[in-house]
Amino acid sequence: MRVAALVALCAASLAVAQTNAPVQGFVPSDELNKELPSWLRFSGEYRARLEGFDGGGFKLNNQDLYLLSRLRLNMQIRPSKWFRIFAQAQDARIFWNDHVPSAPPYQNTMDLRLAYVELGNPEGPLTVRAGRQELNFGDQRLVGTADWLNVPRNFDAVRASFHSGGYRLDAFSASIVVPQDGTSITTSKAIICTGCMVAWKN
Repeated sequence: MRVAALVALCAASLAVAQTNAPVQGFVPSDELNKELPSWLRFSGEYRARLEGFDGGGFKLNNQDLYLLSRLRLNMQIRPSKWFRIFAQAQDARIFWNDHVPSAPPYQNTMDLRLAYVELGNPEGPLTVRAGRQELNFGDQRLVGTADWLNVPRNFDAVRASFHSGGYRLDAFSASIVVPQDGTSITTSKAIICTGCMVAWKN
């Protein structure tokens, strides 16, 4: 019964999207930003995904079907090209689940996901960022956010980036944040990870 209801819901949503397509190029946050000073900007995103499995853990009659919902609200303060403050609140939830827990990495209701200060012009040779942030290097096999998760990873870190020509050097020192559902500001582990990465493009 629940499967049929979910399929019907998805079909109805698709039909509404096809018949009532939004105005091309209309973004609600853009309309808000038009009324604000140029150094203050708001944005956001919403993502929903239907997931499920059958025979979980190679066990009979072990299945689940659930909806993952994720809302992000962003605020940026940039009074000059070389100084920026960025903050992101995230509300991640799971619905209609039976076996999958209502906890990270599926659910973390309203948390301060990002909050950092950045010094340096992105078009210049050097930038420094400090605070709660994303760290993505290479294919993210060692250090990355894994954004496919409903509750991706984030880090309390200091990061310096230097680039010149086709070369780029990133050095960082960070601790991974451990999300806890129901806590508005989660804390990070005491374990410190430090490293650097050098990349070159033709």
